[in-house]
Amino acid sequence: MSSHQQQQQQRRRRTPVYCDQLSSWLLLAVFAVSAVLLCCCVTTAQAQPQTPPTKSQVSDEALDKALSDKRYLMRQLKCALGEVPCDPVGKRLKSLAPFVLRGACPQCTATEMNQIKKTLAHLQRNFPQEWNKLVQTYAG
Repeated sequence: MSSHQQQQQQRRRRTPVYCDQLSSWLLLAVFAVSAVLLCCCVTTAQAQPQTPPTKSQVSDEALDKALSDKRYLMRQLKCALGEVPCDPVGKRLKSLAPFVLRGACPQCTATEMNQIKKTLAHLQRNFPQEWNKLVQTYAG
């Protein structure tokens, strides 16, 4: 690529259109990661016998417990990044990522969407390096 082409490409990256596209990709990556982690929490915190087997629900307490387990979260993050083999939870999370990347979560309830937001905030705050890798992986 010539230096002129490189300069043009750099200028394009600074344009609002590029920023809008980048923002869209980042938003999609956020949804993907949150869906993966929520599924992870749902699978590990499944629980109450009265819950129908077709729809898992995670209590806020179970989500808090999963989010406080740093070792577990790191394992799932590394799985999502392809750094370690995935356990059944990680495999499930990866299978849901394409739906979330399209910006759709048709099966998510309002409660699940709130839990996804909570999970994303936790990751951004407590695992910034892994969060950046996830954004690069799924947005790139």
